[in-house]
Amino acid sequence: MPATPGIKTSGWAMSSNVGLSISPFDRSTQVQEWAGEMWKIQVTLPVMQRSKAGQWLGFFASLHGPANPFMIGPETMASPQGVATGVPVVNGLNNGGFTLSTRGWTPSKAGILQMGDFIQVGNRLYMMASTEDSDAGGIANFDIWPSIREIPGDGDPIIIASPKGMFRLAQADIPFDVDEAGIFQFSFSAIEAI
Repeated sequence: MPATPGIKTSGWAMSSNVGLSISPFDRSTQVQEWAGEMWKIQVTLPVMQRSKAGQWLGFFASLHGPANPFMIGPETMASPQGVATGVPVVNGLNNGGFTLSTRGWTPSKAGILQMGDFIQVGNRLYMMASTEDSDAGGIANFDIWPSIREIPGDGDPIIIASPKGMFRLAQADIPFDVDEAGIFQFSFSAIEAI
């Protein structure tokens, strides 16, 4: 993805895969949660001249609509709020679900990562759903969103600075506007590549 000009605005959505049924008789509810949560994003780029627009046009052309995935992250939330010191890695085997065990943090630090911080493991983007401290051995277990879909290996690195995830365009069409002065404007939607 072209580095310049950067993204003007991005709207993120956390899409859970949940079914809800409400009885028409007594209004009792049944809830069923399935795997398959995903990130969705709506991006608007700043207005730009043709020299910059050409780079974006080439990028979009290379994607072939939703066929080829790309990496993108929450740029305005690229730095954690927590202390985030150490060299974090995955701790042991994490068997899926909404919990990630990690190690390699600076020992005994309060708020090593905070609720709402983002990390990257492999090509997946996760958000912290809990604020956790590292223990005396540098271990911290986090509640995360979305759930782990591809089981990471013991010792896989955890990226805490400018984390990204694998996404694909949400539709095959990429419309763009060009005014009489040759100024381009783009916006696009993407969904997490599962």
